[in-house]
Amino acid sequence: MGPGAASRSPGPGSAGHVLQRSFTLERPADTYIDMTGYRKGVVWVNGHNLGRYWDIGPQRRLYCPPPG
Repeated sequence: MGPGAASRSPGPGSAGHVLQRSFTLERPADTYIDMTGYRKGVVWVNGHNLGRYWDIGPQRRLYCPPPG
């Protein structure tokens, strides 16, 4: 979308979106993923479901334990 374009949420019966991100941690530790600014969805990390989030709450940050 270009500047000034309106974004639209998928309506009933339409497909959602899948976003994939990758990053490298120098030292794995307890991590919280802040979902502020995202509307609604589920977060998976390395095949593990961390939980659901929704912009109206109550869950805005998801806990991701270190590997081990």
